[in-house]
Parts: sequence; C-alpha cells; structure tokens
Amino acid sequence: MAAALAALAGSYAEAERRTAEARQAGTRAGDRNADLFSEMLRFNVQLMRGDFAAMDIAFVEDKIASSLAGPAYRGSYAWILAGRGELEHARSELDAAVTHEHAFDANWLSTQAECAEVAVLLDDPTHPATLYQRLAPYAGRPVTAGRAVTSYGAVDRHLGGLAALLGRHDDAERHLRAAIVRNDELGCDVWREHT
Repeated sequence: MAAALAALAGSYAEAERRTAEARQAGTRAGDRNADLFSEMLRFNVQLMRGDFAAMDIAFVEDKIASSLAGPAYRGSYAWILAGRGELEHARSELDAAVTHEHAFDANWLSTQAECAEVAVLLDDPTHPATLYQRLAPYAGRPVTAGRAVTSYGAVDRHLGGLAALLGRHDDAERHLRAAIVRNDELGCDVWREHT
C-alpha cells in the first residue's frame, strides 16, 4: 500500500524502494502473488510516466494468452501499443477489448478506463460513446486496478477525455475540473497532473 501511495504522489524512488521491500516480505511469507503485485506496481509507474518503451510487453502478452484474467489485460496492452505509436495494432486491441463481454468483476472498471486512455491517445471515433456510457455511473470514484494494487485516479479524468472526443466540450471541462478536485482529495498527484 505504501508503495502505491508513493507512486501516486509522484515519489517514484520511494515507490521503488517500498515495492522491493514488499516483494521481499511477500516472498518470505510465501505469498505467491508477491512477484505479480510488484510487477503490477512497476507497470503502473511506467504508465504514469508514459515510459511505454521500457514496459515489458511480453509480460502482458503472456497474461493475455495464459491467465484467466487475460481479457482484462487487453486494455492495458492496447494502451502500451498506442503509447509506443503502434497505432493500427492498438486499434485492433482496443476493438477486441471494448467488444469483449467482460465479466463484471474487480477488473471491469479498470479495463474500461484503460480503453478510454487508448481511445483518447488514438483520437478514436468508434468507441467513446460506449466507454462514456459504461464509465458515467462511476463519476466521482477512483479507478483501481489489480485488486486495488494500483490506481488510475478519478473516473472523471477518463470521462473528460471521452466527452472531448464526442465534441461535448462543456461536459469535458466539467469532468476534468471534477477530476482535478477528486485526484487532489485522493492524493493522486500524478493523475491530477495528467488531467
């Protein structure tokens, strides 16, 4: 938890140190998720920084292929691809992620938010209305990912980007202003700055 909070505050060195400590403690305790959760924290820091070139895309591809939660990784996979400039591949993955009937589980909201990130990066005309409709009931709430190991900040930031794509500029401004306030309340300094 301390590592995630440090990352959200933009204290990346502190987040890295705390993540290493948590991984060691989890390994000593026999927690089989110690490595996975540490990787998820590192992954989220790379997303926050927009450091797409450094991301272990093979890790995500493996999760899509071999994990029961594979479909939930497609949104972040598309986000990485879009961030790397692999636009056609990102569009294909965005289509697959948005049209897949995801279980309404702990991964659902984060997948929708990841898809919103991709739609904005791609200036996508196809999916913003669907994603806006899916995310709108969660305005004012934070988006958590990986069993709340990480956060993408306030849903409102994603709604603001989607509203802008839809040409709804007043709604976009309202959502983005709300995202700044909510991210400030949540201590999500990095996502506030992205807003």
